[in-house]
Amino acid sequence: MARPTWAAPRIHGELLKLGIDVSQTTVSKYMVRRRKPPFQTWRAFLDNHVKQLVSIDFFVVPTIDFKLLFVFLVLAHERRRIIHFNVTHHPTAAWAAQQLLQAFPWDPAPHYLLRDRDSIYGETFRGIVASMGISEVLTAPRSSWQSPYVERLIGSIRRKCLDQYSRWVMTPGCGTGYLPSGPATKGAGDSIVSLSTSGANSWEQLRMSSKVTMPPV
Repeated sequence: MARPTWAAPRIHGELLKLGIDVSQTTVSKYMVRRRKPPFQTWRAFLDNHVKQLVSIDFFVVPTIDFKLLFVFLVLAHERRRIIHFNVTHHPTAAWAAQQLLQAFPWDPAPHYLLRDRDSIYGETFRGIVASMGISEVLTAPRSSWQSPYVERLIGSIRRKCLDQYSRWVMTPGCGTGYLPSGPATKGAGDSIVSLSTSGANSWEQLRMSSKVTMPPV
């Protein structure tokens, strides 16, 4: 058929213009059925491989001294569990690859790794991923909706944690921390939370290291 996008009503109308008197039901009966695509949809892929899929992503936190902290997250899709996170001032492909190795030191690595097309995931990173037996799945450009779970997690961290504090502050000899805004700033020396750039590996460790209660993710 010259116009594969035409449905039965359109074809029926064109036949009537040509003087061919046939019912729309007959046209629909003899139309060639278009086959469904042989590949699964994006949502079906996420649902079918939820137990073997993890997502990674970076997000940026500006500091009070006009610097940037880059937070790296590894999220398991099965239970929306944060497997690993770390913070750095200068992210590189080698650093990101090292975080992935630390995320799965003993547990078997997942089958699929979902990530965006950021240039930070360079040749070194891709080589480490391949050596771990992981298949990379890249989202389309400017399509953050294709990695919904980690994007939702980042949004939750910003709304429930980072937006509740003035900004990240630098404390000498104590790595990087944040200072609560509002009444909690009284006695700030007891309320500064230390987050070393060498990184803790769970939010629980971060909560236990401070008197400030962080909202669970």
